[in-house]
Amino acid sequence: MKKPTGIYVKLPSGQWIRIKGKISRVIIIKSKGKKSISFSLIGESIDKPPEPTSSNPEKLYISSFRVTKYILRLLDETNPKKYLIIIKPITKETYQLIMQGNSEEIEKAKRIAEEMKLVKPAPKIKKTTSS
Repeated sequence: MKKPTGIYVKLPSGQWIRIKGKISRVIIIKSKGKKSISFSLIGESIDKPPEPTSSNPEKLYISSFRVTKYILRLLDETNPKKYLIIIKPITKETYQLIMQGNSEEIEKAKRIAEEMKLVKPAPKIKKTTSS
């Protein structure tokens, strides 16, 4: 059986998306005569992501502030066919990354998050006590 690969993101609304790529477009500001390039992610809705097959997948927590830019860099600098990354919101400010696959590609993904200063400590989960 083939191991699942790719980048999967859970939106705050609860919908799961499989990232398929990105597109670019040139924006021209006529008054200033400047051009800039804007990127958008391409994805498809799915019911749920594949389950990690590793018994101990790597976990990393990142700021929710720049998740899209992080995914764009992953697409530019890594090969999503060699790993599985599941990105899901844990709190409003923090997303959890669950990663498995090619260790070299996973190290690149972690390095990118560190370079972008996105890495955060694991959030503390409040425990509720019953009377």
